[in-house]
Amino acid sequence: NLHKTQLKFHGSIKRSGVLFLALSLVASIFFVQSAAVTLLHTLGDKSLNSGNVEQAAHYYTLSGPLGSGGVGLLSNPNVDTTLAKLHEQQGNLEEAEQLLWRAAERVGRDERVYMLIGQVKQLRSSRMVVDTYYTDNLLNNPEWSLVWEDYIAWLKRQQLFDASIAASEHAIAYHPSNPRLVLQYGLLMMEFGEPAIAVEIFTQMTEAMPNDLTSWMLLSKAHTMAGNQDAAKQAFDRGNSLQNRN
Repeated sequence: NLHKTQLKFHGSIKRSGVLFLALSLVASIFFVQSAAVTLLHTLGDKSLNSGNVEQAAHYYTLSGPLGSGGVGLLSNPNVDTTLAKLHEQQGNLEEAEQLLWRAAERVGRDERVYMLIGQVKQLRSSRMVVDTYYTDNLLNNPEWSLVWEDYIAWLKRQQLFDASIAASEHAIAYHPSNPRLVLQYGLLMMEFGEPAIAVEIFTQMTEAMPNDLTSWMLLSKAHTMAGNQDAAKQAFDRGNSLQNRN
């Protein structure tokens, strides 16, 4: 009996007993499977921490879903992103991107996952494919500051300086207070655009962080690019005094 339900009577298993056995079997399989996945994930973490990348990748793969050579019922997005990074380091870019897309299916439109997908695409896809990937996703998700930053940096590495400045201006329009995007825009304007704008940006940085050496050195360089030698020297001397003080 189970509480008030009779499972077996006179040596014969009743219908309720069959149902109870079936549910117990499913629960046992699920428990064993969950324990195995957890164990394999833990072994993968230990292997990775000890520097054994191949063994870590093996354990992580085993902890994945059945259809992908694992013992699990579902994939784990955290494992997928970690395993994708290992594949990327080993040059297995196709596998890395597939794992990241699988993670995206589980977590939805997560900015960090899409940022990682973009980084892999930069290594394995054509310029047109990469550009389309970023423009399409940023059109639908302009709030993704990390993806903006990656896209702008990629355009700069491709020596598409006008495009990188234009993308940076769009990013600033959506994120006017993001310090990383503002710094990125200032550096682009100093090197490839209008140094006077960079002077304004780095002046604001020194006003917000008067004891920051980097801000004063950037302002000095921006003044130099803009042809303001006296102002450049003043900013450099201010930064140098901070360095000597430290």
